[in-house]
Amino acid sequence: MLVVFGSLTACSTSAQQPTTSQTPAPTQRNLPVQYDPTQDPAMNQPQAPQKDQPVIKPAAKDAPVMVFRKTRCFGTCPAYTATVYADGRVAYDGQDFVNLKGKHELRLPTAVINQALQRANKLHFSQLQNQYLSGVSDLPSTYLTLTLADGTPKTVQTELTNNTPAELKELLAYLTEQFSKIAGNETKK
Repeated sequence: MLVVFGSLTACSTSAQQPTTSQTPAPTQRNLPVQYDPTQDPAMNQPQAPQKDQPVIKPAAKDAPVMVFRKTRCFGTCPAYTATVYADGRVAYDGQDFVNLKGKHELRLPTAVINQALQRANKLHFSQLQNQYLSGVSDLPSTYLTLTLADGTPKTVQTELTNNTPAELKELLAYLTEQFSKIAGNETKK
């Protein structure tokens, strides 16, 4: 959809007075993810590496800030789901080709969560397409769901092919590495 804002004025030989437009601003749909670390006073102070800071408001600590899921393929692709909460809890469900199978509660440093959300904001996650698919049936998919500032979830599915934006690939690689570390899956491919 293309929206054009402007005004037309008639030309005359007399001097024209400056005009001001009363056109309302277009609706902005680029919603950031829920947490903005630059607004958090705790993030602007030096901190010890071990000290965790909340990612979102404490009142929302029981709601997940992200859900990361890797699906099966026709080969040996790791399949798991990691649901991440503001306090660093990770509800991990390992399915196939992972060292840690079944449901487990793990911990992820909140600095890692903050870094992931900062990267998502930088790549304008809310404006990404919902899917980046190749059409090949045996490729695994990676799903990332983040809660936007207005409280709505945004999910992006990708098969990590050439049509996936580079910044999104980097974010998903970062998250894959972090979840592999806490679940002991670094040796599985």
